[in-house]
Amino acid sequence: MLTRPQAGAYMGRSGQWLADHEAELRAEGFPAPHPVLGLYDRKAIDDWLDATGGRKVYASAEAEEWN
Repeated sequence: MLTRPQAGAYMGRSGQWLADHEAELRAEGFPAPHPVLGLYDRKAIDDWLDATGGRKVYASAEAEEWN
């Protein structure tokens, strides 16, 4: 789990940039912070980056078919 500054840095941006662009990112499916902890899920960010960057993200059952 990442704080806003950590989540921004993880994506090569600042925490302030993430705060400034969060509504736009959320409109594109960027994951919201955890409702209780207020932290960002790194795996959810990875999945969003993969999906929006053109990489195919497989659901668990779909991935199992490839094993």
